[in-house]
Amino acid sequence: MRAILLALPLSVAALIGASAAECSYNSGYTRGCLNGSVYAGSPVTDMDPDATKMANDADYARGYREGVRQCYIDTLNTMGGRLGGGGR
Repeated sequence: MRAILLALPLSVAALIGASAAECSYNSGYTRGCLNGSVYAGSPVTDMDPDATKMANDADYARGYREGVRQCYIDTLNTMGGRLGGGGR
């Protein structure tokens, strides 16, 4: 019983860490997805990535890159293959 009680705080800490990483990834993915859509020609406003997070948070940076890539492809497919022109 004591071993279970000692392991519980470690399990909770692991869950908190996982959810923080997931939250960071999702934040980056959301911003990257918006920009990917803009790069593909969607008429929405883009948002610069958080430069500090891009440099210091691997989960955010990975989410941002994957969001750009996936949403760029999805937007091109949705718009019938029309190439960029949106964005800056």
